[in-house]
Amino acid sequence: MPPRGAAPQFYEALALHWKNAGETEKAIRYLVKSAEKSHDRYAIEEAHSYYRQAYEILDSKEPKSGSDLERIIDIVNAWGEVFVLRGDFNDGLAAYTLSEHLLGRICLCIAERKTSLPPLMILKNLPFMIRTIPIARRKAAFQLKRAIIICSTRKALNQQGQSSLDLVNLYHMQGRKAQARELLESTIFLFGKCNAAGFIQITRKALDRVGE
Repeated sequence: MPPRGAAPQFYEALALHWKNAGETEKAIRYLVKSAEKSHDRYAIEEAHSYYRQAYEILDSKEPKSGSDLERIIDIVNAWGEVFVLRGDFNDGLAAYTLSEHLLGRICLCIAERKTSLPPLMILKNLPFMIRTIPIARRKAAFQLKRAIIICSTRKALNQQGQSSLDLVNLYHMQGRKAQARELLESTIFLFGKCNAAGFIQITRKALDRVGE
């Protein structure tokens, strides 16, 4: 049996082996690796199957920890892109809606101090469909606003600023220049408070582009 750092050619075999052995954590790890590998070579149906299996195993786990919810969100977001690439836009949007629901559960865990996970894991890689489905953009804007509020409450200024920049990008997609400009101005002030010089420069350039 190959070691933990197995080469990609063993991912599928390891996923099947650990799934049949009832080793759920290892099975999920290699199912996701197999899905990512399939996606990278555009084997969309294979990726779809591996993400589904990983999701079903993790979703059946009870009770779910904050870390479990984070992993489900990562799987569902990646799976949502596969749905879109398959042409299943309704299922893709359903996957994104599930991510939104799970983020709410994670936020609740944070509020109840059951986990110290940051509130922005869902925003690490905004799904492909945000750029293609208007209603998904609105959902993303709602999530970003919620993340900004959470970061503000936790005084996580750097994360708050980065979420604000993501929200600016969505405003730009929607043609909402006035809102983007106002948010950028407040974000410059925010990054100034945490001495994030690099982000200040990025934000100023974005503000200049909005003003053009």
